[in-house]
Amino acid sequence: MAGTAAADYPLMAVFADVLTADECARIIEIGGRLPSSTGMVNDPHAQDGVRPVRDVAVRSLPLDGEFSWVYERLIHHASGLNQQALGFEIDQVESLQLLSYGPGQHYDWHVDIGTFDLAHRKLSLVAFLSDPAEFEGGELELFFSDQPTMIPRDRGALVVFPSFVLHRVRAIASGRRFSLALWLRGARRFR
Repeated sequence: MAGTAAADYPLMAVFADVLTADECARIIEIGGRLPSSTGMVNDPHAQDGVRPVRDVAVRSLPLDGEFSWVYERLIHHASGLNQQALGFEIDQVESLQLLSYGPGQHYDWHVDIGTFDLAHRKLSLVAFLSDPAEFEGGELELFFSDQPTMIPRDRGALVVFPSFVLHRVRAIASGRRFSLALWLRGARRFR
């Protein structure tokens, strides 16, 4: 279960082959049947108010039933990193999201914590479901220092990082990128 952390960034880990290619395809197929919502978030500082910061199709995958094994597997890996390196108090899980990015869609620089309900997010998890040969662009980048770190996007891989880390998904040039996003929370905020 050991993940590989970038030597200069011990706050994150990338776990290879957490999901098989068949499992990734099954998640996309079954999750794709669920209702989709537009995950559009506009920049409130844009002059016309419509510059999208986030543009992606979102499907929520229920915790019970046919996706429970996905939750268990992802949480298992994230919990290991948390116990070994981070020590965050975690006692809640949000709904797993199946994200579908098509041409031009992206998620600009952001952090996953915020005010009110989002203040309790501790760990962000992203699992890559698509074969990288099926799309161009869509790189996940994390910002730890003076240069963004591009995360390997191998099908079945899982990246885990603190929710306060600045990150983005670059725009898709062609094809379609499917991934999972999940957040682990704690009842108490960071101090």
